Amino acid sequence: MKRNTLQKNIVISALKQLGNHPTASMVYQEVHLEYPRISRSTVFRILSSLSEEEVVLRLLFPDSQVRYDHQTHPHDHIRCRECGCIGDISLASPQKLLEMVSDTSGFRVEECEFFFTGLCPDCQAKQLQEAMSEDALAIKKERNEAE
Repeated sequence: MKRNTLQKNIVISALKQLGNHPTASMVYQEVHLEYPRISRSTVFRILSSLSEEEVVLRLLFPDSQVRYDHQTHPHDHIRCRECGCIGDISLASPQKLLEMVSDTSGFRVEECEFFFTGLCPDCQAKQLQEAMSEDALAIKKERNEAE
């Protein structure tokens, strides 16, 4: 059994406080603000240990840095293809899908993870704003050319 050290508690607290599926560097920066004597390598080592102990989840998306999640209950994740933010999602009933995979593959499915990619609400709004600005410029240009 691993001991519960003050440094480990500080790292867990920072991870929970950030709450945004941070990278190890983001957790270190948060820890460093209040505890500058805790080294970067200590934070990274603690996060690795916590993930091995299944106290936190280690998330690895394609083309992304490793992220950490303090919520360990069964859930899945979605990542914005534009800004990289990550959100939690819960699938209604993946059990039927797991049964289908087992039936068609012959495997006994023991675990699965779903990683979705999309465009977050903030990036959708930004794209809409940019499109509206481009449309307004095009209309203005057309009016100037018509005069």
